[in-house]
Amino acid sequence: QLHPNAPDLLSSTFKGLVIHTADSATNNLGPTYRFGYGLMNTAKASGPLGNDATNGFRNFIKEVMMTNGQYIQFPIVSTGGAGNPLSITMCWTDPAGAGNALTNLDNPAIKLVNDLDLRVVSPNGTTNLPWILNPDLTNRTSAARSAAATTGDDNRNNVEQVYIASPASGTYTVRV
Repeated sequence: QLHPNAPDLLSSTFKGLVIHTADSATNNLGPTYRFGYGLMNTAKASGPLGNDATNGFRNFIKEVMMTNGQYIQFPIVSTGGAGNPLSITMCWTDPAGAGNALTNLDNPAIKLVNDLDLRVVSPNGTTNLPWILNPDLTNRTSAARSAAATTGDDNRNNVEQVYIASPASGTYTVRV
């Protein structure tokens, strides 16, 4: 309704929007094995759509088609401070990976076909990495599965999110 002549949003865009605006279900930052990124907040998810309508089409939500080996980057301006965290979420539709044999149902091999990487470079040049969860594929302990998310190179998921709790004021560069 906000952009009647625009093409429909991709399913991955809706998924990213829901994840980006979810309310945390724990006291820890980032995703968890139990709750993912949290509880859906529909009212909050409508905010970026409204912001695009008043501040320029595709200003807050970007959909980009990329080919192998290609990258994209764009600037994001942060006002900075502890009360203004910076969060960037990326989501894509990935084709199905190779299936497991019936005798190997818990195969821990990575199934991601297109491994996109989200990086957010701060004004001072520091590269911020997305959340990752400890897969603990060897021991599968409950302690590892309940541990707080850390940051690093995510090569298992088709969703990546960079969160900076107290960003510096200035222009950040988002790279995919």
